Amino acid sequence: MNEDTSLHNYLKHQRDMYRNQKMWGDLPKESPIRVADIYDWFLENAVNLEGMDLELADKAIQNHFYEPEIKQCYYNSMMMMKPTHEAPEPEYWEGWATAVIPLNHAWNVQDGKVVDTTWSLLEHQREGAEDLQYLGVKIPSSFIMELMSIDTKFKPANTAGPFIWDYAIRCIQEKNGGLTNGQ
Repeated sequence: MNEDTSLHNYLKHQRDMYRNQKMWGDLPKESPIRVADIYDWFLENAVNLEGMDLELADKAIQNHFYEPEIKQCYYNSMMMMKPTHEAPEPEYWEGWATAVIPLNHAWNVQDGKVVDTTWSLLEHQREGAEDLQYLGVKIPSSFIMELMSIDTKFKPANTAGPFIWDYAIRCIQEKNGGLTNGQ
């Protein structure tokens, strides 16, 4: 990953604020995993992807029963995970992407290319599609299905995301031998 990207620097700044200040939304001091640790994990595991493949996004929308909606990136990306008869199942990814400012976002990846069925609906994003920056991780569909109906600190039950925070905690726990954060 190119560590000089604006998204990478933005996330390092977020991590440092959580590590050095008392921030709203952080986990309790006594938790073995804090939000700064989640940012560390993300920065170590995230993949930088450049540009949105408009042709793949348009084709995914045309060949699918679900019609994506603006501001529904988690749900749109989950719905695109369903394989169609013409293409393999796209991977579900979450992380941050550039717009005017960095935003939490979800998208799909197919054959190493970003298939963003949410931002492809926006004309201003289409015009600059090749310049969009995505920094994220693939989240396995099995993890999404496991967590879908469970309330967590980061998402209510039966919502389409975000899953990145809970996935990071699971990965950190597995790496550290099963630490829990009281979820």
